[in-house]
Amino acid sequence: MSSVALIIDGIEGLEEVARRIRDFGHPRLLHELLDGVGGEIVDQTKRRIESEKRGPDGTTWQPWAERTAAQRHAGQSLLVQEGHLRDSIHHVVTGNEVRVGSDMIYAAIHQFGGRAGRGHAAEIPARPYLGLSDDNRDEVRAVVEAFIAEALQ
Repeated sequence: MSSVALIIDGIEGLEEVARRIRDFGHPRLLHELLDGVGGEIVDQTKRRIESEKRGPDGTTWQPWAERTAAQRHAGQSLLVQEGHLRDSIHHVVTGNEVRVGSDMIYAAIHQFGGRAGRGHAAEIPARPYLGLSDDNRDEVRAVVEAFIAEALQ
């Protein structure tokens, strides 16, 4: 089975918060924090898929090929036909990490692009939907800060 997942490293302050929670001896708190972060990233990713504007790095997605465009409804998102990809985005917390992704067989081809279809005759452009924009990172930091404030009460 094919799938694609995002592993995020380097969110400023998150590693330090995770280390302090682990050192404090409360793995349940770390799991709750990562679960909240994962939920936020899932929401961000679903919004990105719905909006069809651009990848997390700001790159505008390529439009549909003419043949594909003729088969779609006006205003339909580039990555939403019946909503299966969008609805498959989920997160899993394991140990001290959270993974966000999809286990749909075609998830990776949309993220990275490549050849698909019968005889691999169709060239699918990359339309990255997994990842964090600068605004997404700020939203994740806000989730972490809210978690810390609540944990300290």
